[in-house]
Amino acid sequence: MPEVSSSPQEDDQTISNNAVKSRALVYFNIAGEAVQKSQTRQITFKKEKDEDILYPTRRQSCSVVNTPSPCVNKTISQLQELETKMEECFQQQEDTLEREKIPRFLGVERVKHGEGGWLPVSSDLSDKDGKILALKQEMETVLSAAIQLIRSLETDRGEAEEALKLEKLRRKQICMKIDSLSLWRLQELPVAVQKEHEACVKDVTEIHWYLDTEVRRLKRLQYEVAEVEETNVKIQEDINCMKKHSPLLEEKLQLECISLERMQLNKNKALELYNAVHKIYEETLKKYQQTTLQAVNERANMTTELQNGREKVEYYQTQLDSSKSLWADYSKMITETTQKIDSSQDKLKEAEKKRGSVHEKETSLNRKISELKAQLVSQEEKKNDLERCCRHLNSELEKMKTKWNDELSSLKLKHEKTLSVLHKWTEKNSTLSLANEGLLDTIRESSKKKVEYETEIQYLTKNTIKNEEMTKKVDKEIIHVNSLYSESKNKLEEWENKLTQERDKFMALEENMKKLIRDEIGAMLASQTRMRKLQTEHSETEKEIQSRRNVFFKLLAEARAPLIYLEAEAKRGGFIHKENYEKVSDMNQKNNKFLEVTKMKKQQLEEKKMSLNEEIREIQEKCSIVSGQLDKLMKTSQSVKAKAATMKASYELKLRQKANLEKSIEELKESFEFSNFKKEHGQMVIDQLLSDLESCEERIELEQNAFEKLLQARQDDLKNIKVSTVRT
Repeated sequence: MPEVSSSPQEDDQTISNNAVKSRALVYFNIAGEAVQKSQTRQITFKKEKDEDILYPTRRQSCSVVNTPSPCVNKTISQLQELETKMEECFQQQEDTLEREKIPRFLGVERVKHGEGGWLPVSSDLSDKDGKILALKQEMETVLSAAIQLIRSLETDRGEAEEALKLEKLRRKQICMKIDSLSLWRLQELPVAVQKEHEACVKDVTEIHWYLDTEVRRLKRLQYEVAEVEETNVKIQEDINCMKKHSPLLEEKLQLECISLERMQLNKNKALELYNAVHKIYEETLKKYQQTTLQAVNERANMTTELQNGREKVEYYQTQLDSSKSLWADYSKMITETTQKIDSSQDKLKEAEKKRGSVHEKETSLNRKISELKAQLVSQEEKKNDLERCCRHLNSELEKMKTKWNDELSSLKLKHEKTLSVLHKWTEKNSTLSLANEGLLDTIRESSKKKVEYETEIQYLTKNTIKNEEMTKKVDKEIIHVNSLYSESKNKLEEWENKLTQERDKFMALEENMKKLIRDEIGAMLASQTRMRKLQTEHSETEKEIQSRRNVFFKLLAEARAPLIYLEAEAKRGGFIHKENYEKVSDMNQKNNKFLEVTKMKKQQLEEKKMSLNEEIREIQEKCSIVSGQLDKLMKTSQSVKAKAATMKASYELKLRQKANLEKSIEELKESFEFSNFKKEHGQMVIDQLLSDLESCEERIELEQNAFEKLLQARQDDLKNIKVSTVRT
């Protein structure tokens, strides 16, 4: 924005300096050339004054006065007095001439025009005409003063004309500047104002917010002032009461000091006890933490060992089932062989007859039987190994159980002891802390009351001083506000229309921001619902895992009873196997006699062997299926664990996203508040610029009004001077 290159202070200084130099009618800002001309004219006038020695009694009062109207009036009155005196003198002379019959004038020379002015040259008069000479001298002095006044008026008139020309030029320049400013205002100022308005909408809202806060603050301060006055009255009453009861309070203070000293001693003793107890408590806590860590580690090791033992038990159980099936098959075979032996006893007699021919075949069969015996021995050894492994596992399980039970019982006892000790010490600490707190509360209350009374007294004295100062300031501000109210009322009417538009824009912006915030809140709620669903799923999976664990533990508990039963059956099977082995040995002796029967039995045994192999294959397939199911269960448990881990990770990610969203919302709020502050700041700048512009416009208007008034006064004075000169 272009600035006006003239200040009212400089103009006033130049006007005051030129007013002293010239005897002008009105103040004007005269240029340097006019001042130089006035100075040269004054110098010439001084030279003429030196030459005019005939007029030593020149008036110099007009140089002191700014307006020459009194000097003019005075000269006019002097001229009128001279006219009256001249008329009287002429009448007297006419009277004397009529009496003496002498001509009216003896001789009068014409008035000659000289450099000094118009001067009457008188002829030699007689000594009788003394009055005429006095009148002549008065005439000379008055005329010289009038001529000098006319010259000064002419010089002032010339200077005034030059000043008028300069003022007209200045007026033209100011008009040109005003026109350029008005053109700039019409062309560029709306665009600039629009840009500033768009840039400073936020600042406008911030300024409104600041004004609202200031109004609220003023109301709050007024309310606080009222409260302070009420508290002052109450405190004054309390002070009077304290003054009355001061000796009692001093006695009470002394007693409280004595009790405080006692309490301090008790407090020190209690603190020593507390420190000792606290050390013991910390040591017990450390021991408890160490034991808990050891127990956790032992539990983890025990769980791993239990899982390994369960796997071994399952493996041995499958082997026992297979051996059971084999034992049942062998028992069936033995029963069948016994039946066949009974049936073949009749045929033995016939077989003895054919013994010689079948001896070779019998040797071959004996070889095969020896092979079968070797197979039976190997199977018995395997069975014995399995029984030993089962016994060893059962013994290990029992040992582990006993160890775990002993360790758990010892840990429980230690934990109970530590808890009992802790309860005792906590009860003692609570009693001591309650006693200490009661004593400390009494001490603190007494000391606080003392300090509060002193601070309140000081605060009230300060508040009284501040209230007096505030009342003075408020009175001054009320006077200032009353003066500003009339000025701000007009501005408010103009700004109300603009504020309505800005409020509409701000409301639109607020609605947009609210929509954005609602969308973000909806996204947050959706994410929260997802998190809750994930948490519920996670809890359900954990419950399922726990239920499966309980089922597995139940199965283990149920499997222990059949293991014992299987062991008893294995022992019985061993005895039966021994008996059957003896019977088989007897039968082998008998089989040596009955070759034909053995052939038939061999065929039957081969058929049974095939059937047994098929059954073994089926059992192996079933075992493979069971192992596959177990592998699937392990995989599912691992997948569930992995899902749980992923769920935990996703839950942590969601929590982080939630925290990030909260941080982003806080940052958005801060940016929104910062933008509002910028808006308010911009509005303050706009208001200041507009106030400066209005002050400039008011100053220009004031200068124009002053200039017009001065011109009118000058013209009126010139008219009056012209009228007075015409009259003279």
